Amino acid sequence: MNVYSVSRPPPLRSVISRAWIDAFTARIGLTRYALYVQDYGAPVGFRLAVKHPERVQALVIQNGNAYEEGLRDFWKPIKAYWREPTDEHRAILAKSLELEATKWQYTHGVRRPESISPDNWLVDQYLLDRPGNKAIQLQLFYSYGSNPPLYPQWQAYFRRYQPPTLIVWGKNDQIFPRKAPIPTGEISRIWNSICWTPVTLRSKKRATRSPA
Repeated sequence: MNVYSVSRPPPLRSVISRAWIDAFTARIGLTRYALYVQDYGAPVGFRLAVKHPERVQALVIQNGNAYEEGLRDFWKPIKAYWREPTDEHRAILAKSLELEATKWQYTHGVRRPESISPDNWLVDQYLLDRPGNKAIQLQLFYSYGSNPPLYPQWQAYFRRYQPPTLIVWGKNDQIFPRKAPIPTGEISRIWNSICWTPVTLRSKKRATRSPA
């Protein structure tokens, strides 16, 4: 997403969407693809899959939630913000955009947090602290509330089409805990981390097909 990169931040109303990615794939003539969906951006891929199920050849899901059970304690203040987008709730969520919270996302639950370079969260925080960017993050928190009503559609897609699926998860992820139901397939690998662990393509386990 532009809001996390060194690109110029987009207008507040302009957040990445399924429509953007759909238009991009149409522009380059992409009619068959595998989707790699991860964490906060997974709903973009799930929306795309529901619109064009015939195009999706496989799924790689990394800490990508599609179930109400996956929105646990971490989401309570965000759900309160969905119900009442007040200044009070915005102030509570703004604390999650400060340095200690950014560092927590890299170090929580890992075996050796001292081995993680501080460059990760310091660079992220520098970009988060750009003028106007926190307002964009709060808008993203709010717009995420449009996803849970679509969960039944996504689950119906999983059950009907069952594309070959590789699922990886950080077992200590408190944002999208792995105790949530699994969309399709089986968990192929679990790391002692939260959601930033990169997918390795060296796993000997093959993607599987099974009901949700």
